[in-house]
Amino acid sequence: MSTTWSPLLVIRPDRDAAVLEDSQSAQSVRFDAAELARQLVSDAPEVGARELSPSDDLDSISTDWVTNGWRPSLDYFNWSEQISESRREAQYPARGSQAQPTRPATSTPQWNWAEEGTTAGTGGVSVGELLVRRRTARQFEPEPLSRETVAAIFRCFSALMAPFEPSGSLAGVRMAAVVYAINGVDSGIWALDLAGERADQLTSGSFRQEMADLMCGMQAPMTASATIVLIVDFPRRQEMFPYERALRELYVEVGRVAQKFIIAAESYDCGALITPATNDNVLAELLGLSDDEAPVYTITFGRKTSRKG
Repeated sequence: MSTTWSPLLVIRPDRDAAVLEDSQSAQSVRFDAAELARQLVSDAPEVGARELSPSDDLDSISTDWVTNGWRPSLDYFNWSEQISESRREAQYPARGSQAQPTRPATSTPQWNWAEEGTTAGTGGVSVGELLVRRRTARQFEPEPLSRETVAAIFRCFSALMAPFEPSGSLAGVRMAAVVYAINGVDSGIWALDLAGERADQLTSGSFRQEMADLMCGMQAPMTASATIVLIVDFPRRQEMFPYERALRELYVEVGRVAQKFIIAAESYDCGALITPATNDNVLAELLGLSDDEAPVYTITFGRKTSRKG
């Protein structure tokens, strides 16, 4: 054929048809496969009303991404860039380093641990000592943690995270808690706002068995006080970090977050099990996440036990 095929123009099979996609203009056209084949072998300058632009029409950044083999990531970036500014502002009203949980529209139980009067310290124990003595906990004492203890853990955790906040490394990340046994806090799913020192209940109920099942059979939720779930809004994350290694950096960051929570928990004689091993679809449904969000890490914690295993 006499035209040059653009690296950003692709054909995707779709049953007995084909979809022609141009990520640079964020357009796609569905065709009868036979008709598309006839157009491709003709000398027409267009295929499916989409001009086959030559490679040198790409800007320098796009060319570099194609050369390095990052074209799928470039496709995703180009499509997300086509979202109008008005839609972006409606979907992402805040540009802070951490996504804030959506407030329930109706009146729901709230927990403001700003009223608990606890401090943000590590209980008088050095971080070095906490690092040495930390161990993965897979079962816990059944006695519920107090609101004051959990508030102290959250404040300690926030203090440990504070130096990393200005980097925006947790952009698009928010947290929810599946509460099993915290004195004075109803069991259920809560949206956490660590900066505001508050939580809003989204769903009430006991989800110990459900969490154990979706955590690949790990039994820690059966005796724990709560499980923290780190949730990522991927379109927002891609918008703020539009480069190839962003996903890898995200997994590194949530791992760092989990390690700091372990230190905070150890400060108050609590243990934790951290793992990304969950049935993501089931957990997303349980948390009521949107299609743009997904759980990426869990932190299950409770009062430490001397028992092994």
